[in-house]
Amino acid sequence: ECASKMLHEQLLQITLSDGVKYCPVSKILTSLNSEHRLTKKESLLLELLARNRAKLVTKESIEESVYFDQEMSDSALKNLVLKLRKKFSTNMIINVPGHGFLLE
Repeated sequence: ECASKMLHEQLLQITLSDGVKYCPVSKILTSLNSEHRLTKKESLLLELLARNRAKLVTKESIEESVYFDQEMSDSALKNLVLKLRKKFSTNMIINVPGHGFLLE
């Protein structure tokens, strides 16, 4: 009942920027009045970046948290970030070449 009330009152949303919100329960990103359901890997990456907001998240950390026991190629990570960026209204995911990513 408590979780239902929190969800209804939108207390379980993460505000990423003006007009961009993410609900980790429903895995829905709301951006400029459009909703995007995130895939499992997209939501894991976004939640990792949100937990470490404005901090560098290394490629190794992403591989461990998003890909678990699978090997992650550079192109797989690049594609995942590209797909996630397309769902934002602004470019909030910053690439730090050779190191990783951070969420503004």
